Amino acid sequence: FGLWRGENKMSRFASRNLCVIQGYGEPFMEVVCRDACSGQGVAKMLALSLLDVLVSIDWEGKWMSHLLTKGYLETMVTSLQWEDKTLQAVLHPKPENLRPLFLYESKMSFFNRVALTPQGCQKLVSLIPSLSECRFIDARPSSHASVTAWKQSDFFPSVVTRYHQLVLPLLRLLLCVLNSHGSHQVEARSKVSGFVLAHSDVFSAMLKSHLHPDNTIAMATLQELETVTALIGQCGIGKGLESEVPLATALQRHMLALFPVYCCHGNWDGLVQEVTKVAEREGEKVERLLATEKTLVLIQKICANLLAYCVAAMLTQSSEFASPICQIILTLDLSLALQGPGYSREVLSSSLPPSMGLLVVHLRECVESLGKGVSSLSLLKKKLENITSINSEELKQFTDTSTMEALPLAQQQAIAGKRLRELIRVKWQQTSLYHCISLSLTHSCSLLSLSTSILPSLYKLYMYLNAS
Repeated sequence: FGLWRGENKMSRFASRNLCVIQGYGEPFMEVVCRDACSGQGVAKMLALSLLDVLVSIDWEGKWMSHLLTKGYLETMVTSLQWEDKTLQAVLHPKPENLRPLFLYESKMSFFNRVALTPQGCQKLVSLIPSLSECRFIDARPSSHASVTAWKQSDFFPSVVTRYHQLVLPLLRLLLCVLNSHGSHQVEARSKVSGFVLAHSDVFSAMLKSHLHPDNTIAMATLQELETVTALIGQCGIGKGLESEVPLATALQRHMLALFPVYCCHGNWDGLVQEVTKVAEREGEKVERLLATEKTLVLIQKICANLLAYCVAAMLTQSSEFASPICQIILTLDLSLALQGPGYSREVLSSSLPPSMGLLVVHLRECVESLGKGVSSLSLLKKKLENITSINSEELKQFTDTSTMEALPLAQQQAIAGKRLRELIRVKWQQTSLYHCISLSLTHSCSLLSLSTSILPSLYKLYMYLNAS
């Protein structure tokens, strides 16, 4: 099936396939939907995969309408409560089988597809409270658990990996719902806030695990943190939380405590090195250059999430619809702006909120890195354009030398070109640094009357933005 619209060969092929399927009428719809709801094993997975594709190519929305009017979508979502015990059993050190996990992944993939349609998204918003009842979300392995929780066996992924396979698709579904546009957006933010507060203990544990200096930081934990900070940041701080002020305040405190780690550009290189060392220690095959860039993108996203959360909190507290959760977000301390970078996680023992000087330091360093990133991206593009003229020494930077030496030069160049395109794509993602800088600038504008040391950085920032 073609998975996109447009006047091209694949879209015409998809339309013809859909016409053939529609010819079987409602009886065929019933068979597929029933298999997706109450089928067994492989039949259920195939039905869910088929629905995923059909919803994506059915421009008229007939399949989505059938799922809603007949109550099949609601049945699928509420069935997660019935499967809760089974999904918790998947997190045992040695589960009987992983079939429930594979079925769950197929179901969440379908839900994420449904959330992209206006009718489906609106229905999912009304079903978020039923998702809050699922307790497998709270079964997160402790960061101080035995090594077996983090170690992959010959037959099963590690417990932590399985937990991420369960929880991250669900959190991304909620993010998809939050990012939708329509009259239900305010209701969605309220329902998702309720979901987060219903599982505040596990969300607090996810945030606090990055504050302990002895905890390991790996790619998987960074992906978890990026998703969690994005979800909490987009929930907003609204009215109607009077009964949940202690829980919401605790989450806010943990979010702000991450500031000195992820919003201080001087720490990023250390975090990247730690993630790379963990991957190599666990025996993973790491393409160091590409892995470094991907890790840096994740750290940038976390930074952007934390800054966006801080901006939203400050705007909410200053508005006439101020939240009952009012705290000092940043202290008026500029001493860090006069010191060098290098916050460590031990600094987080302080009970004080992060200082505004931290944002000044972050702005300065981000402006410098932005210039280097633009130059690096231009250099990579030139190398890709002249891939056929790159010598063997330069090819070794983008290929695995242990296996590539025996290949013909043309094949080595083709593989290097593929790696270069992937590296350029990841480097391009780092333009999200603009977002970090603009948010830092939002906070730092108020410092202009207090410190003129920020003016050179601001001038450089405007020069880069104008040049781009």
